[in-house]
Amino acid sequence: MTVLGVEIDTPTMTARLPKDKIAAYLHHINIATHAPQSIKSLQSLAGKLAWAGRVIPVGRRLTKALHNEIGLFPHSPALNTCPITLGPP
Repeated sequence: MTVLGVEIDTPTMTARLPKDKIAAYLHHINIATHAPQSIKSLQSLAGKLAWAGRVIPVGRRLTKALHNEIGLFPHSPALNTCPITLGPP
């Protein structure tokens, strides 16, 4: 059974993300780690990962670095398109 995009296996009482969502999230992470990103795209990625973290608890811990990067952006709307790249320099 799928509820709000989460596959729920009632006999084993487990929840998991569908494979297509996992593949999409990995694709977005790959792009974010290899190309400069705007704050809007990083916020979108953070939201997706926060949602996925409700199903995969270890994922919540990994979003801290992303939130730290978002916090580095200036608060001026004119500067919110400054590109940054996640991952090693």
